[in-house]
Amino acid sequence: MATNKDIYGEVFTPTELIQELLDHLPKNVWTQPNLHWLDPCAGTGNFFDAVLPRLMEGLEDAIPNATVRKKHILHNMLTMVEFNPVNVRRLRYKYPITNIIQGDFLDNTVIDDSKKIYDIILANPPYQSPKHESYTGSAGNRTLWDLFIKKAMSICRHGSFLGWITPSNWRRPEHPLFPILYDKILYIHIYDKSAGKKIFGAQTRFDLYVITSEGYSQKPIPLLVDEHGETYHNKIIPKNWPFYPNFLYEKIKLLLISRENDGKGQNASELLTSKGALHPEKLGIPVIYDSSLYDARVLTKRPTHIHKFPVIHTLTTKGMGIRYTKHKSDKQFGVPKVILNFNEKQYPVNDYTGKYGMSQLSFGIPIRTEPEGERMIQCMETPVFQDVLKATKWGSFQTDYRMFKYFRRDFVNILCPSTSKKNVSTRRLPSVKHNRTQKK
Repeated sequence: MATNKDIYGEVFTPTELIQELLDHLPKNVWTQPNLHWLDPCAGTGNFFDAVLPRLMEGLEDAIPNATVRKKHILHNMLTMVEFNPVNVRRLRYKYPITNIIQGDFLDNTVIDDSKKIYDIILANPPYQSPKHESYTGSAGNRTLWDLFIKKAMSICRHGSFLGWITPSNWRRPEHPLFPILYDKILYIHIYDKSAGKKIFGAQTRFDLYVITSEGYSQKPIPLLVDEHGETYHNKIIPKNWPFYPNFLYEKIKLLLISRENDGKGQNASELLTSKGALHPEKLGIPVIYDSSLYDARVLTKRPTHIHKFPVIHTLTTKGMGIRYTKHKSDKQFGVPKVILNFNEKQYPVNDYTGKYGMSQLSFGIPIRTEPEGERMIQCMETPVFQDVLKATKWGSFQTDYRMFKYFRRDFVNILCPSTSKKNVSTRRLPSVKHNRTQKK
């Protein structure tokens, strides 16, 4: 039987998360009687159930009479939009004089984009659209939460505040929302996968954050709480970050192209195009990746007289998963590189001879010599590098190749200074039979 989550994309928000969000709104929003508040996906009214008593207390001086005060709040300050007609009936029973709109928030006939009248917008938007609907979001045709953010940003007033509970994907490199949000954060709490499982029944990270409609890339984020609970008060300056990791901020900051006040490179904000991609002329690691050059669907599992060039498709504890192509591109073949995979754990290969191509599941970091590749692999096997990988997994378990584009080319020297050329041992590529490595 279909649930409300299936039909309407509903997600229940626990009261403690709502209270945390409200705690980090500016204090003066509770004492201003002329602000307009909006919940664009109201559900059964949990957000405004928590907002109402705070406004009742905060507006006591402005409107002393409690009855008049409550009527003013419900009638003049609060607006709710809800898609589920059953929830709309409940809301209208609970809040009979409040402006409650039944409809799809993303439909311009429901909320007109041209009317920028809202001062506070709060929501835990549905993560994906109902199965009978289709939207074009940032991560597929059914993603929805990012569209809610973009819509909300288009209807809020200058100087407004927005509170969100969403997946963590937006913090990854080159996500289209990152250039929109990265310099507007007043507060963010990064929750790990175990919290996502406990609270929402899905083992995925989520973020709780308050933003302002105006960006301040030069100013630090007032408070960031990472997924380990470590707090950063006015330490994270947005312009220096092309993405926000889950934790390990001080360590990862050292690896980035941009270094604060050291005269090397550009600010992270200057490295981004309007779409969040890296300007090609800026110097990070020139990661070798192509999602379509060697699509696994057109590769063979065994070599033939036509398909004879080896392509690394997977890298696991069992070794290299090899496919074969008939096309030998000089973009990958003949290029010395360390090859990694999209897996959660890495089993890198030192392809210093440029013997292999790479499918859409693998990517390469260019190297100049075999010892350089070995040193890089030694670093990648250390606990500190494994922590960097854990800190840079956002919406899924996969390693994101885009992260390396923003790393300094000497990141190994910074991350693993004790790994020297003197203790590098030569690691030969294992022999390959069909699509698996053979243990010797």
